Amino acid sequence: MPSSSGPRTLDTTGNPGHRPDSRTTRERRLYRAVAARIKRARHAAGLSQTEMAKSVGMTRGAYANLEMARYRILLEHLYKIADACQVDVKGLLPP
Repeated sequence: MPSSSGPRTLDTTGNPGHRPDSRTTRERRLYRAVAARIKRARHAAGLSQTEMAKSVGMTRGAYANLEMARYRILLEHLYKIADACQVDVKGLLPP
């Protein structure tokens, strides 16, 4: 029987994920900070969202959702993004 807590979201792989409102304030801040750093790195590398999505192995829409912190990013995607932008993965994480 489905839960009455509302619809579940899908993560970047299409699997059920956590509802965005189930995250703590600290988690939301963390994912927004990572998303902002990813977007800055992509711009600095001169890549479009479409180009980045292709290099990461996802659709442009799913990638755009990562940049808007709508999904929790997978570590493998974080490393692929760092490689595509030619930055150290540590540079995509907040201090």
